Parts: sequence; C-alpha cells; structure tokens
Amino acid sequence: MIYRIACCLALLLGIGVSAAHCQSWPTRTVRLIVPQSPGSNLDIVARAVASQVQAQTGQPVIVVNRPGAGSTLGPADVARAEPDGYTLLAAAATLTIAPSTIAHLPFNVEKDLTPILPLTNTPLTLVVPHGAYKSVADLVAAAKAGNGALNYASVGFGSASHFMGERFGLAGDFHAVQVPFRGTNEALTQMLAGRSIAFFFAPLTTTRALIAAKKIDCLAVTSSARDPSLPDVPTMAEAGFPKASFDMWVGMFGPARLDAKTADDIYAQFSKAISDPSVKTKLSNLGSQLMPSMSQGKFRAVVDEEVARNSQIAKAAGIVAR
Repeated sequence: MIYRIACCLALLLGIGVSAAHCQSWPTRTVRLIVPQSPGSNLDIVARAVASQVQAQTGQPVIVVNRPGAGSTLGPADVARAEPDGYTLLAAAATLTIAPSTIAHLPFNVEKDLTPILPLTNTPLTLVVPHGAYKSVADLVAAAKAGNGALNYASVGFGSASHFMGERFGLAGDFHAVQVPFRGTNEALTQMLAGRSIAFFFAPLTTTRALIAAKKIDCLAVTSSARDPSLPDVPTMAEAGFPKASFDMWVGMFGPARLDAKTADDIYAQFSKAISDPSVKTKLSNLGSQLMPSMSQGKFRAVVDEEVARNSQIAKAAGIVAR
C-alpha cells in the first residue's frame, strides 16, 4: 500500500513512473494456461480458482487448455511468454517428472518458470484388489517374496502413477513390473476384473466410490496428512514408508523474470480465491484439499526438491528419457 501511494504521488509530481505500475495486477485480461484437457482434475481446479479471481478483480481470467506432448505444450508457452503476469500456468506435480522422462524438453522447469503458490493437493490412493492385502507392510512382504512377480498399474510412462510405483519400490526395497494403461478407468477396470494387477496409485477422485463400495481396498494415501474422507486410512509415512510420500499438488506458475511486485499481487489474489468458502467446498467435493499455506520461496524449494527427487528415482529405476 505504501509503495502504491508513493508511486502515484510520484506520478502526480511528474516523476517518471508509468501509470501501469500504480495499479495492482490485473488491469486487463489474464490467460491461464492448463496443459491438460477440459474436465481433468487440473482443469477443474484451475477453472474454479480462475472464476473466483475474476469475481474478485473484475478482470477476465480466461482458461486456455493446451494438452499434448506429455503436458509440456502449456508450460513451454508460458516459459516463452512476456513476464508481465498476464500469461500464467496451472500445473500439476507431474511437471517435476518431465525433466527425467522427456528428452529435449523445450523448457527448463527450474530456470524458465516462476513458482508462485500451490493451490490444492489431490491425494493418490494406494489401492489393491479387495481382500488381497491387509496393509502396506503386507503388500511389501508379498512383493519381496515374489521377487519381481507382482505387477502394478500406471497410466503411462512418466505419469505420477508410474513414478509412485517406482518410488514405492525403492522405499520398500522391492521390484514390481509396471503395466501401463491408457487411463485410470481402464486400469481400475482391469484390477476389478482380477487381471493380475497387485496395486495402483490412483487419484482419490477416481477411487473413492469404489473404496466405499468395498470393490477395492485402500491401504494408504500418499499425501503428508490423512484425507478427511478416509479418516481410517494411514498415510504412506504412517504405514512405515515415509520415502513413498508424495503430494499431488496443483500450483500456479509464471514465466521466469516475473516482477516481484506482480508475483506478490498474483499470490495475494489466488490465495484469497482458494480460501473462498464456495471454492473450498467445490474442490473438497472433488477430493481436492487445500495445500498448507507457503511462501513463494518455499514453493520454489518444493518444486526444486521434487525435480531432484524424480531424477534420483529415474536413475535408480533405470528410466531413460524418451
């Protein structure tokens, strides 16, 4: 506030300060790039929050879907955009996997993007066929006894379910074979049909109904805290495997070299939006919880740590970028 008063006084006195800098972000239409298709969890979160920011500021916040190329087209667009705060990115934690799985990535996650704040966390659930295993420790014991005979489902190379399967194997000191499917529903269908899928890390949004109906069992959630809708299900850390914890966040990013004041304004508006009761209720009904409040610097540290961790997982599992 002091800055803005001083800025505008300087403008009135004829000191060379542009009018644009006397106004808070945004003063015109904002493009929010979503690197996934309409209807995806990321898209739903982005649209809910964008709509609230638009209501708060009176300026249009337009969601632009840019799926494809392993969800890298959207981040590449933002990395090339002017760092003025009017082209932003809503990205999921899988952004931190891309450097380890995609050869010739057209942007650098750590150098070409500015992490601003995390919005939500949609826990991944460790699900197994109903009655197959009593606990995470029981599953790990079976995997070790099978010596690589167990299969786990994923939704493709480089996906969160793929890297969670490998992260879990490293944490439990066992090997399981990845079986990729074209989507979460197909993987769950194969598990329900008894097609030799021992476990699957799937979003709570897609497994909650099946867990409630006791068609599959949930042994743990990957998030750092238990999910309110599954109060009796432990986290991976509580189950004895803290190195298999993983927050599947959705966060806001801007281009590199984003002005600090603009980044602060974006942070303030999106923080306010995500805290709105109607937005919180809508996202909670979808299985998404708010991430703990953290500074821009802390969020950057989280992103950098995940990039490094996924690189370590790729090397340990023999995953080669394609």
